[in-house]
Amino acid sequence: MAASRHRGKIVAGALVLLCFAVAVEIAFVRWIRKSRQSVRHTNMQTNEARAAAPPRGPRAVLSTIPVLSFDEKRGAQENVDHLGYWDAQTWVRYKDVDFGTGVSSVVTVVSCGRRFEGRFVFLHLDAQNGPVIAEVQLPVTQGFEAVAAPVHDATGIHDVFITCSDGGFNLQSIKFVRPQSATNLIPATSYSAFSGIKEPRPGIVGHTDDGDWIKYDQIDFGRGVSSVAVDLAMGPKEAKVEFHLDASNAPPIATLIPISTGSWTTFQIQEAPVQGGGSGVHDLYLTFHGGRGLPDIRAIRFKADK
Repeated sequence: MAASRHRGKIVAGALVLLCFAVAVEIAFVRWIRKSRQSVRHTNMQTNEARAAAPPRGPRAVLSTIPVLSFDEKRGAQENVDHLGYWDAQTWVRYKDVDFGTGVSSVVTVVSCGRRFEGRFVFLHLDAQNGPVIAEVQLPVTQGFEAVAAPVHDATGIHDVFITCSDGGFNLQSIKFVRPQSATNLIPATSYSAFSGIKEPRPGIVGHTDDGDWIKYDQIDFGRGVSSVAVDLAMGPKEAKVEFHLDASNAPPIATLIPISTGSWTTFQIQEAPVQGGGSGVHDLYLTFHGGRGLPDIRAIRFKADK
């Protein structure tokens, strides 16, 4: 009798364990199916997002080309906002750069230490060994700085390849520029040199602090201008932006005291009169005064004298 009761307990225990194992297996199978469905859904969304992404048009003159926006490369390593570890075998390709009727120079934003001063960055058309349209000789820089070089024989739409004589530098961006009319819209990012500023968003010059400056080459003021309009955004700050011809320490031809727009993402056009200059072709400098966190700028335009 005792033995019979013992066998009954064993059978009952075995049934409980079996039921538990079956329940665990069912739960596991359901979890696997749910996970697979989630992965398929995620992949479907990713593929749809890729399919919905609009094709990129030609890269425009006067616009900054971030170096990390390359289409193809061999060698060099990607960092947060630049390419480093270049060598003589490295090449980087940027498709469909629209030179239009031509450009005057290329502006590279680079950092280079003293050991590597004098090395060259080459820009080619349509192949890594194609025609060289610009040679940028690297100076010693303090962090990232703009270094410009003349460009020749570049019109229409071409792929641009970047190579170098040897490494030891970091490259952040390139931009092709041409002379501009003061009375046309001058994109803020079409500068040829700068000190201090950054581009926090595409098409915007920002992170401006006291003592920073921007240079625009070969601005044609024609027979003269009477005022300047600046498309800017700024929080509650006191600031001053001065406009100079041919040198950052030349007497200002205009001074803008910007009014807060409420934030650094709300843009307004604000104007200032031009006095004592502004005719013919000149390099234009903007200098910033007033502490840290001064205006973000999107564009500049001068008004012609009547």
